[in-house]
Amino acid sequence: MIKLLPIIRRSEMNIEIKKFLRLSLRKVRVERKPKNIQGYGLCECGCGGKTNATNKTDNSRNYVAGKPHRFIEGHGNRSCAEAYIVSRLKYYKGTPCWLWQRGLNAAGYGRIGSGLAHRLYYNKYKGKIPKGLQLDHLCRNRSCVNPKHLEIVTNEENQRRGFLGVLNTHCNNGHKRTSENTYTDKARKGRCAICWRVSQKAFRERRKFRRPDFVPITHCNKHGHEFTDENTYVDPKGRRNCRSCMHDADKRRRLRNQASRHTKVIRTHCIHGHKITNINTYVNPNTNKRSCRICNQNQIAAYQERQKALRPPRSPKPTHCRNGHKRTEESFISISGEMRCKICYDKSQLASRERKKALRPPRPPKILPTCKQGHNLTKENIYKTPKGRLECRTCVLESI
Repeated sequence: MIKLLPIIRRSEMNIEIKKFLRLSLRKVRVERKPKNIQGYGLCECGCGGKTNATNKTDNSRNYVAGKPHRFIEGHGNRSCAEAYIVSRLKYYKGTPCWLWQRGLNAAGYGRIGSGLAHRLYYNKYKGKIPKGLQLDHLCRNRSCVNPKHLEIVTNEENQRRGFLGVLNTHCNNGHKRTSENTYTDKARKGRCAICWRVSQKAFRERRKFRRPDFVPITHCNKHGHEFTDENTYVDPKGRRNCRSCMHDADKRRRLRNQASRHTKVIRTHCIHGHKITNINTYVNPNTNKRSCRICNQNQIAAYQERQKALRPPRSPKPTHCRNGHKRTEESFISISGEMRCKICYDKSQLASRERKKALRPPRPPKILPTCKQGHNLTKENIYKTPKGRLECRTCVLESI
């Protein structure tokens, strides 16, 4: 039997071809998993729950790829985490220390806001810490907040315990740790002084065999003193010095200092041969140094001569003014601190007055006041009554 194929329209075929091409040409993104992914972490709120690791880094949320989340979702907004250890004692059962599960500062101490967690727990369970005193961890675990493991001590005692160690009373070789037997290196670490000397001696012995042609030096190079235990001084850098040579050098230095103190050279003349006297001595007020007054004056005069030579020559004083008037003491006057010709100044002042007068508008004619009858009120035509009123004299005469 012949099978009949289904009839496919051209439009449907184009759609199928487009889908195939889209699937074949599409770039599939492959998500690379970060290396060293930790399985889980503990929630920093102290609940004891486990947090998953992150696959990508997100700076806005403080996510780092490969490291677990700090909090379980919703636990990061808890207002206070002071009593989480007390409520979760089962989680810490069997451990003497109460390990702080939240943030630690750079020194390794538990942190709550801007304060320290172990101080807060001590204040809560044992009372206030006196002013000027500190808390010392007897368990030597800085992240522990157990009040039983804390003791109030002074700053000096806390530092001594930090250098020597309360529990570590002997070094690894069995030497007792005391203040005399403790050597503090540059990193401020307390080391056993006996062990340090032994290690330095062994280092020097090993150094001998590094060179096959090594010849041990038994005497010093300067004076030939033998290097013995009594005559050998080893400085802090490990260099060997002859003790006898050091004593001789100190003795010579002391003798030189004594000689310089007792034998003072008294100067009677300066470098240029001028005699030093009280009158001829100049004391500088700034440095309190004494010098020859004559030499000092000569130096000042020479400096002034050099400055004069550098200055440009002055122009000669003028004998006449700009307009040709002769310059004399009477014809020249000082005006606002400047010497000017009197004749030219008077002319300029007269010209300025004329210019101002020309620019001034003409004055209006004087209009004399009149009375009611039209008579001009001049001085002669004004009459003052006994009551003090001013009246027209002509009108008064006419009325009479």
